[in-house]
Amino acid sequence: MRLRILKLNNNGINDAITEIIQKGLQFNETITQLDLSQNRIGTRGAAMLGDLSEVTVPLRILDLSWNPL
Repeated sequence: MRLRILKLNNNGINDAITEIIQKGLQFNETITQLDLSQNRIGTRGAAMLGDLSEVTVPLRILDLSWNPL
């Protein structure tokens, strides 16, 4: 069994933590859905996560709703 959905919503995640998550997901081969809703991710963090689309093929759903973008 492989991790396909990662839900980290409502955890107080900010741009600095988002950078760590982004670096960890650069080599992702299984996660298709990432829920980061209801955190404290700003435009800088959102831009970093947007870069994942260039290197992470499996990630299809990224939920950033209810963040101060």
